[in-house]
Amino acid sequence: MRHTVITVPASELIYKLYKYRIFNEFTDDIIIKSSLWYANPTRFNDPFDMSPSFRQKYSKREIREHIKDFVKNSENTKNLTIEEQEKFRREFEIQSNTNEKFVALREKIFFKQISTTGVVSLSKYNNSILMWSHYADHHRGLVFEFNYTGKKFDLHEFPHKVEYIDGYGFLSHAVSREERNKQMETILLSKYNDWSYEGEYRIIDFDFQGNKPFQKELLTKIIFGLKASPENMNRMVNLCREHGFEHVLFEKAEKVEGTFALRMVPYIAI
Repeated sequence: MRHTVITVPASELIYKLYKYRIFNEFTDDIIIKSSLWYANPTRFNDPFDMSPSFRQKYSKREIREHIKDFVKNSENTKNLTIEEQEKFRREFEIQSNTNEKFVALREKIFFKQISTTGVVSLSKYNNSILMWSHYADHHRGLVFEFNYTGKKFDLHEFPHKVEYIDGYGFLSHAVSREERNKQMETILLSKYNDWSYEGEYRIIDFDFQGNKPFQKELLTKIIFGLKASPENMNRMVNLCREHGFEHVLFEKAEKVEGTFALRMVPYIAI
């Protein structure tokens, strides 16, 4: 899985992305450790997210051709000797000698792939009233702005745009490696249309979950919520000064009277 390629058309690149957060010790770690948390997708708040439906019926020929392709092209087997590959193929066939066993095995493999993948969720919006409400403690939290113009987000991955769709039907377990990669891209980067207000981009690491450092210069601004307390705001400003983020600018959200809108104004710590 670590070598799955996700492409991003140049027209879809967004160079400023935002992380909505509440004030707590884990948010402090973004500054103290210069790191972001790569989350386990199986714990996402949307039970449909990265939880696709697969066909449940396959012919013996489909299963046989899939096993042949898997043994030939899988990252797990490509460095094996011919004898080792043949042994792997026979064991795979034994474990998949019925449709039900094949489906169970492939679903076990898929779940392992997803449950060991780490995801950082970001948004292209910094002024979404819903996002401030849902992910930033009802406007009492804050938003981190990351500007990665001309850079990778960290040493490993690039942010990828999430597509919002009505559905993608039934996927197939018995496909070639190329088609598996396309399906995985769909799984990782698709959400139901109702979530489109998030404008989400994802940084994906197929082999890591937990805190991972980012380059300090990528964090360029912190925006405090409409209801953020002076104590929390000033403490965050001081954390930045103490941990090498002196370059970070600070703003505060405020209402645009007569509208359902926010504007950002400069914030200077007291």
